[in-house]
Amino acid sequence: MRKLLLLLIMGINIISFSQEIDWDKADKIALEQLTAGNVQYAIYAFELVRGNGSISPDIHPLPYHDYYTSTDGAINSSYLKCRWGRTHHGVDLKTRGNKDNQLAVATCYGTVKVSSYNHGSCGGMILLDCDDGKQVQYCHMDFVIPADVIVGKKVPQGFPLGVTGGDNNEYEKNGNSGGPHLHYGIWDSYSKRISLNPHILYPNLFPSKIGAQQPATIGDWNKCGK
Repeated sequence: MRKLLLLLIMGINIISFSQEIDWDKADKIALEQLTAGNVQYAIYAFELVRGNGSISPDIHPLPYHDYYTSTDGAINSSYLKCRWGRTHHGVDLKTRGNKDNQLAVATCYGTVKVSSYNHGSCGGMILLDCDDGKQVQYCHMDFVIPADVIVGKKVPQGFPLGVTGGDNNEYEKNGNSGGPHLHYGIWDSYSKRISLNPHILYPNLFPSKIGAQQPATIGDWNKCGK
């Protein structure tokens, strides 16, 4: 059984074997081994083989994402849709793998700003500052690398950041999630709540006829649409 630590240290082969992992067994033993030194070594090993990658969030956050077969494909909630009484500010992506949990990776070369649980409706959250000035957000994460060993570190594009969730009863991880998925948002400024429409910014990654007709950016929590 491969632990998350092994995923990190052998990050160069991450896509080839991540489906084989039994995430239920990635328990406190793995957590104890996720030291700052081990994570830094994993980053170094990853960069040595793959380099830093793009400074822009121009890859999919899920290595094993569904390929789209319709106008909205794997996306089941568009950018402007009203969720829990406010604007969605992102896309919901289907996850698959062991119990619908799978690896989520850094979509850009940047600095980890947040990696922790208990972020309200988002639950387990990762916030990454891309070197091009954008920020990317991951919500409903079942597992994130502990903040004290990853926050503040530069990570290369494609580097594993955690495991998706949205399918358990732990609010601190699940947040307001009705089922297994990844909420993914791209922000011009997360602190100012100015988000960017992924359907317009990267239509090849997040194709949606509905999403493409929505605003390119939103700075209002209450401007809900369809």
